[in-house]
Order: sequence, then C-alpha cells, then structure tokens
Amino acid sequence: MTNAKSVEKLTHNIKIYYVSMGMKGMAITMPHAVLTLIFLSKGMTYSQIATIQAFYSMAVVLFEFPSGVLADRYNKKSIFIMSNITMLFCYVMVLFFDSFVMMALAWFLYGISNAFETGTIDAHIIVSIKRTCHGDEVQKKLEKFIGTGSSLTAAASIAGAGLGFALYQLIDIHLYYLMIVFMSMSALLIFFQYKYRDVDREGRDTRMKQLVKDSFKELKNSPSLRWIILCFGALQMYLQVHFQMWQSFFLEVGYNEKLFLGFYLLFQIITIIVYKLPISKIMEHYLFCSAIGGIGAAIFLFLSSHKVLTLVLYCIPVVVILMLGYYLQTIYNLKVKEENISSLTSLSSTITRCFSVVTLLAASMIIDAFSLKVLYLVFPILSIAFVSLICKKLMRHS
Repeated sequence: MTNAKSVEKLTHNIKIYYVSMGMKGMAITMPHAVLTLIFLSKGMTYSQIATIQAFYSMAVVLFEFPSGVLADRYNKKSIFIMSNITMLFCYVMVLFFDSFVMMALAWFLYGISNAFETGTIDAHIIVSIKRTCHGDEVQKKLEKFIGTGSSLTAAASIAGAGLGFALYQLIDIHLYYLMIVFMSMSALLIFFQYKYRDVDREGRDTRMKQLVKDSFKELKNSPSLRWIILCFGALQMYLQVHFQMWQSFFLEVGYNEKLFLGFYLLFQIITIIVYKLPISKIMEHYLFCSAIGGIGAAIFLFLSSHKVLTLVLYCIPVVVILMLGYYLQTIYNLKVKEENISSLTSLSSTITRCFSVVTLLAASMIIDAFSLKVLYLVFPILSIAFVSLICKKLMRHS
C-alpha cells in the first residue's frame, strides 16, 4: 500500500473511531449526572455505592490483561464489538433489577466491557500512526490523536449527560433504553465502516504464551514504562474519588441536586480545555507550579465552608490531575513497542485498576470513619505529589 493510501485509510479510520466513541461516550455518560440519584432510588447507601464501583474495578483487574493478550493475538475489531455487547447486558440489568447484589453484578459486567475495549481500536490506530508517520511527526500525531479523541469524548459526554439529565426528569430509569440504542449504533459503525488490517500482528509469533512473555520482557527492560504505569495507578487515587464521589461530595457540602448537570458539564469543559493544551511544553516549564497549586487547593478545600469557593477549589486538583494524565499518556504511547501495545496497554490498565479497587475500598472506610472532606484532602495530595516527582524524573532521563 502506498503512503498516500495509508494516510487516507488512517484518516478514515480515525474519523470512524471518533464517531463511534462519541456515540459510546454518550451512552455511557447519559446517567452520570444522576447516577448517585439512581443508586439512592434503588436503596443504596454512600458506602454501598463506593463498593459497587469497586466491583467495576475488580472486573477490569481480572479481565483487562487477558483481553489485551487476546487483542494482540486475534481481531481487535471483534473484541471492541464484544465490549459493546457486554455493556448492553449491564444496561438491561440496571433496567430490571434493584438489589445491591444485582447492581454490583451489573457494574462487574461494566468493568468487563471496559476491559475488552482497552487496547483494541485505539491501539490499532496508534500502531498505524507509528507506521505511517516518521520522526517528530509521530509524537505530534499521537498527541493530536489522544487530545482530539479525549476532547470529542468529553463533548459527547456533555451531550450525553445533558440529555440523560433531562430524560431522567421525564422517564426516570427508562433512559437506559436510549443508551442501548447508542451503544448498538457504536458497534455497528465499527463493524461496517472501520477498515481493519492486523498491522501489528503480521509476521510475528502470536502464541498466547509468547505474547505474554514478550510483554513482560519489554516492561522489564524499560524503567520508564514501569514508572509511567505506576503513575497511572497513583493518578487513580484521586480520579476514582472524583469520578465516583463528586455528587456525594457536593450533596455533603450543601448543594442542591438540581445543579448536578451544571457541575458535570463544567468538569467536561475542563477536560476539553486541558486536552487542547500543548501539554509537553506546559509540563516542561510549569510542572512544579501546577503541583503546588493542586496540593494547595486540596488543603484549602478541606478548610473552606464557603460554597462557591469550595467549587473553585475543587476544580483546581481536577485540572492538575488531568494535565498529568494527558502528559503521561502521550509519553507512554510514544515509548511502548507497537507489537506489544495491546498487551501492555491492558497490563497498564490492570495495574491501574488494582489501585482503583484499593482506592474505592479505602474510600468507603474513610467515609465511614471520618468524612468525604478528609477523603478529598488526603488522596489528591498523595496523588499529585507522587506523580509530579516521577514526571520530573522522566523529564531528566528523556
């Protein structure tokens, strides 16, 4: 295939991927602005909500690395579609069951779906970029792909959350029927329109045992990859608390649930802005200032009782953590070898989810023993401090 045709095919596939992930993002995020309300309406407590979320992370821990190895051996396109089908089963369970056990099982399926998706179409595109582009163009293209994808996903999340919030007021839990439609459309678009050729599997040993061995060998020989993966895990100390508990936090400090949609949209807009930044340059020059700002905001958030100031202070660590995550994600995809990308991406996510499980279980205990404010004091400080130090170390050795 000529380079011009390769570029044309890559551009087509990236567009299809963006649209598919946009529809999937809308489906996933439709209940996000009201998720705590859905759980509470089913009789869950705050502690049970944290435990249910932990089941999601446990499923990812158990299935993500095996699914990544499967993606390196078999068809990434098919495994992506399996991810969507598994999510459909989760939605059906949420629609028709109310017990804690069934919700935990539904979120376990949600985790399996997420595990199947990791290292599939996204990894195929990253490998295609590395083979199609050359020199400095590779890093620029990767940064653009990651940044644009995350921004579009955030935009889809805004649309999904807004639609979900409005529909919840009208039809309650039945909004999950529309989520089923969007998830199905996402799978069908990839099935019929994504031009797939196994560019990362040609001419190599695809035996399961050898794939696992090669992945661990690369990790063993690359200290930078090990540090980056550890940082991905450390970021979860704050991200899991933020993603899963922000509604509970704002209820705790006295905000009305009617403002949840506005808060959710604010967080997505922050995500879009962060992923439009020239992140490598910013991290090189302002890493220390960003870390101090995030840690300082967490301390003042704990001390503050003013509602508006609380919202402002809450957003600062969110920005810092997203910036650190974006930077690390770009460096990781640049360093990882293309032949092991699915396995190592899934292994990275598995380790990250181990941190997520520990974080959510610890969060549940901290909430019971202390308060949500203590949780939002300790976790962002530890996460930002550790990851910033490692980023500085990576910069010195790059």
